[in-house]
Amino acid sequence: WLCAAPALARLVARAHQFLTFTTMPATQYAVAEGLARDDVLTRQHAGWARTRNALLALLEQAGFAVLPSPATWFACIDLATSGIALDDATFSQRAVHEGGVATIPLSAFVEGGARTGVVRLCHCKDEAMLAEGVRRLAVFRDGLA
Repeated sequence: WLCAAPALARLVARAHQFLTFTTMPATQYAVAEGLARDDVLTRQHAGWARTRNALLALLEQAGFAVLPSPATWFACIDLATSGIALDDATFSQRAVHEGGVATIPLSAFVEGGARTGVVRLCHCKDEAMLAEGVRRLAVFRDGLA
């Protein structure tokens, strides 16, 4: 937790974002060793492709408008096209509290925090968890109408 003036809080948030998505040197060495082994990389790629495709299919089957997302960790949902009249931040806050599913509003990555109509979900979960998450999101979405 952090309590700071808005300008300082923004700088600390940026540093946190950087540190969250970068890797310490020892782990970089371990990853380099793993990447040198074709069996590890092939198995990982296949698993990630499987869960990405599963999440995309589940979202589409549930009636969500999914944006193209080849070779990424995330599936993005177009809220308006999915029939959801909420901005990304409001949807994400309500989805976690009312639906039990955490989504990431793209406005978190926009300078100034301008709201968007797109949220993203990570597919690096087991398929049962992905299915349950999509089911919960659909129930939450249907309760908005």
